[in-house]
Amino acid sequence: MHMEHDVEVTWAAVGAWAADNALLEPLGFQRGFVRTEIAPWSARAMAADAQAPVNLTEYSRWLSVTDGLDVSRSFLQLPHPFSGAWVATHRQLERFISWQLSSSRSKEANKAEAAANTILFAGPLPNGFTSSAVVPFEWNNSWLSRRAHVHRVSNELCAYWDEGGAGPAYSNTRPPPGMEASKCTIQVDEYLVY
Repeated sequence: MHMEHDVEVTWAAVGAWAADNALLEPLGFQRGFVRTEIAPWSARAMAADAQAPVNLTEYSRWLSVTDGLDVSRSFLQLPHPFSGAWVATHRQLERFISWQLSSSRSKEANKAEAAANTILFAGPLPNGFTSSAVVPFEWNNSWLSRRAHVHRVSNELCAYWDEGGAGPAYSNTRPPPGMEASKCTIQVDEYLVY
């Protein structure tokens, strides 16, 4: 398991990862996570890396998998997959190391942090996907499953913005007009739409 220093991953999230990953790994996918932060202005969980809602009627990077109990489970690749926390099986790590050693990208993945961030992008990737990382979601209510949430304790994105390099635009307040397409402006329960 890899996680950034300020990310909190619960045992429940790791257990859910194991169950999901068993379904996904044979298909070339790796179960990912959604990074959340708490908005100081509302105390609501925000999708920290989201820059725009995902419209499920137009989005094609998702799949449904049937588990051993004949229950269909849905997963989608986030537009900006979070690579700051992941878990991998022995087989997934072997695939990554093999890709790293044989790829021209291996030079950029020679540092531990860079390697950690590239594991979800190691080829070969499933057809039509730009990453192997997918997260569970529920079609009925268009929610990202809570078992995929990991919390960024530092709250760095939601507590501080930098507007166009001009210095801090605001701190601990609601995003100003024009910042709607910035990170940490979409509530995690409103990230997926129809």
